Amino acid sequence: MTAALKRMVLFAPEPETRSKLSIPAARHFKIHTQFSAGEVAHSQNLFIAVSATGLSHIANIIKRANDIKLLRALFVRENIPPEWLPQMLSRADLRMARNILIHANEDWQTPRRIINAWRSGAQHDLIARASTTDDSLLAVNCALECFEVSFSEIPALVRMQKKERSKLKLSESGSYIHWPQADVHLDLDAIRYATDDKWRQHCDLQKITHNKRFGQAIGIVRQKCGLEKKDIAVISDRQLRRIENEGARPSVGTLTALAQAHKMELNAYLNEIAQHF
Repeated sequence: MTAALKRMVLFAPEPETRSKLSIPAARHFKIHTQFSAGEVAHSQNLFIAVSATGLSHIANIIKRANDIKLLRALFVRENIPPEWLPQMLSRADLRMARNILIHANEDWQTPRRIINAWRSGAQHDLIARASTTDDSLLAVNCALECFEVSFSEIPALVRMQKKERSKLKLSESGSYIHWPQADVHLDLDAIRYATDDKWRQHCDLQKITHNKRFGQAIGIVRQKCGLEKKDIAVISDRQLRRIENEGARPSVGTLTALAQAHKMELNAYLNEIAQHF
């Protein structure tokens, strides 16, 4: 856990909110029922959970936390019809912002998921909520960053029937989205890969590096066993050179042939490669 995550405060002034969230306090996570604007600066990461009608009572604390950039999330519970929420925000002299998360009166899992993600330092990697439009998937991670990806950009979603796209389920921890009927699982890394050029480049570089290291390990095992390239049937010198020197990814058939040339079962051969990887 990093230093920035060691001090977390949840300010939940309403008894019902504290009861429904049911998150236990811990050494680095304190729950306050009373809080002042002057105490905000002592919280490295502040979360506030309140009903829509309770916003005006703690508006000064919300504004102070937002001004000094310590408010990680403001959870607003819809205890009134949602069309009245703009009026509640206006009455409290608050504006809609990225760190406001509005949740239904019966939905306590979403704020609980976000707080637990921050407690484990995984707020950028876990999904807080997800939904679909006619042709896009929308996701918000537990740091409240928003992602939107077209179904056409993710192969597993392209193949899915349109009527199934909205029938998604989010795992309790937020680690993946699941479409049960199509048996498709999607995590935030896959969404980032389709939407973020820098992330895609990072992943591709990691993959290339992994493949090169794997190929180098194959070469080390071959040399350790005293095998020449010409001693390996089925696989051409050029193919083996591309695997060992250029990081070309071998198929299962190629790995099986390599294992046979080394007089090993495939699992034993892979374990031997792992020793040099």
